[in-house]
Parts: sequence; structure tokens; C-alpha cells
Amino acid sequence: MDTDRITEKTKQSQPLGQADVSVNDFGTETVNPSSTFGLELKVYNFSIVIALVLIGYIYGYAFDEFSETKLLQATLFWYLPLVFGIYGRTATKIKQSMDRGVSLQKQLATASLLVRFTGPLGLAFFFPFFFVSKGSALKVAVVGTVVWLVLLEIFFVGIWPSL
Repeated sequence: MDTDRITEKTKQSQPLGQADVSVNDFGTETVNPSSTFGLELKVYNFSIVIALVLIGYIYGYAFDEFSETKLLQATLFWYLPLVFGIYGRTATKIKQSMDRGVSLQKQLATASLLVRFTGPLGLAFFFPFFFVSKGSALKVAVVGTVVWLVLLEIFFVGIWPSL
């Protein structure tokens, strides 16, 4: 029967998307993916807002109070929460789509065009999203943040001194 297959598919995808599965009075199961994603999105949105406030303060209000060295050091204060929030929010949205039945490959199909044009930098951006099907959005956010932290450090140590 088709409903058995749908119910079985829902049970199999529950750990992946962290969906809420409940049984109603009629014995059928329903999925509410937004119940766990709401708090996650708020955390990632808050992280992005914190980063934007820090950017505004550092580069808009207190720019003259910082030396060039202090401005470079202050980059980490807004850079890490911004990257963490962007990756976490995007991974959460991808997981929501996966719970609705849209495959990860389909979601990243248009992104692959961007990777073709951006090369290794594009691969560095999209690399953490391959962990979406295997873990939580938090895992993607942490991996993305670490990748971009390493790239920022390479820039500061290798490229910035030569400018």
C-alpha cells in the first residue's frame, strides 16, 4: 500500500532532518519539520545579526579609534559569527527541503555552475554542505567556519604582508 511506503519513508528520514513524527487519532503519521528547525534558525539568524552589528560598530562608528593592526584583529569578531550563521542557516534550509523530498544533488545543481566559474574558492564554499546528509546543520556550520577561518589565516599570513 502507498501509505505504508510513505510512512516507512518518513520514519527513515526522521533522523536525517530531525523531523517531528507524531501519530494522530486515525493512526496515520504526520511530519512537522519546522518544530526543531525554528530554534536553529533563530540561533543562526542571531549570529548573523551580531556579526552585522559588530561590522557596523567597528567600521562605521569606531573606525578612527582602531589602528590597522587592530582592525585586522577585529575581523575575527565579526567574521566567525557571520560565516557560522550563513552556513548554519543555509544547511537548515537544505535540511528542510530534504524533508520535503528535494534531494541534495538537486539543490546543489545550480551551485555547481558557480563552482565551475569560481574554482577552488567555490569548492571551499560548498564543501561543508556535503555533510548535510550525514549530520546536523551545526556540523555544517562548524566545518564551514573552520574552513573559512583557515582561508582567512592563509590570507593574513601569506597574502596580506605582501600587499
